[in-house]
Amino acid sequence: MAWLSGFACLFLVLLTVEGCAGSSRDRSNAVPELQRLKVVGDKARNGIFDASLEYHSDGTGWMAYSSIEIPEYVETHVAKSEDNGKTWTFIGKPNSSVDFQRAAKSGKVTEGVWRHETPSLLFDPLDVPERRWKLFTNRYPVLKPFGPTDRRMSEGSIEVQYASSPDGVWSKPICVIGSSIGCRADISKMDASLADVKSMTEPGTIIHNATIYMSMDVSTKENGLGDWERYRVILLASKDRGVNWHYVGTLLNHNEAMRFKYRVFTGTSLVRERGEIYLMATPSGATRKAQQDHDGTMVMEVADISQAKLTRDGIGAPVVVKRITVEKQSGGLADYDEQNTAGGIVFSQISLFGMPEVFQLWSTGETRVGAP
Repeated sequence: MAWLSGFACLFLVLLTVEGCAGSSRDRSNAVPELQRLKVVGDKARNGIFDASLEYHSDGTGWMAYSSIEIPEYVETHVAKSEDNGKTWTFIGKPNSSVDFQRAAKSGKVTEGVWRHETPSLLFDPLDVPERRWKLFTNRYPVLKPFGPTDRRMSEGSIEVQYASSPDGVWSKPICVIGSSIGCRADISKMDASLADVKSMTEPGTIIHNATIYMSMDVSTKENGLGDWERYRVILLASKDRGVNWHYVGTLLNHNEAMRFKYRVFTGTSLVRERGEIYLMATPSGATRKAQQDHDGTMVMEVADISQAKLTRDGIGAPVVVKRITVEKQSGGLADYDEQNTAGGIVFSQISLFGMPEVFQLWSTGETRVGAP
């Protein structure tokens, strides 16, 4: 959701003929034969996006994702796979996107919607049974007419819900990171370097050495758009099963995105393969061509997650071990689990020719994240 979120981009597309499609891409690194991922039993009106995969030790696969209804609603749905990601079945929705009204002192009433989006699903075997499954989402309000600049990201938060199993009853959302009363932490007060942060989004989680780590985008703008020089991806950690959080460091910033001729990185997820941890990040806002939206996924090695350090080359640039390029109008926002052998990396794409389901998930078939 950095340069223009998939949702924001599509909104503009519906208002303008040229939209965000931009120029054609170099597909030399494209994964052949992407397969459309559909969830049996889900009636998502305008499609699904932002997948988060997590497998139980019994081999059951679970996927949380954003269900979208243009132009206002985004909520979280959950699906299940018992064949390693070959097929998925709708299980339920832990939260709902709801309408609200606000009355100003002048008496004017403003209408809007609360969204839950960009979920991160996590299995935590070290917690008590009723909290072992954790669902992190970004909840924020958006006002009519629901355009990109109508988002009030600064009023949003990263929330968590708990369940003993993803197909069971989920708890009510609890604010993990946010400025509202009752939130566990205010990100702008965690560290002096974060004092300029006004909004956050795109949580990605993983457990390593009994610590929960969370990557996320942070912005200095109330709607999350602009001031790209200070837009970055940071890392937080919790040593007490997600109750208290502290700042670890910055994973990616504007200068590092510019090394690859983009303005920002966004939409990260943290994945594990053969004991190694990788960061999946979406480059956005290309400087070298007309394309300005999400432009695929880059997979980077994490050298030391406890220090927020990526593996870097001789000039200090993050080492990219895999690149997935989009085949539709835009996309990125990927996730992976080692047990998802029939589907591999799951990848989000926007297809303007897929109306009404323009938001789509695709299985790449890629069953390796790191280098061979």
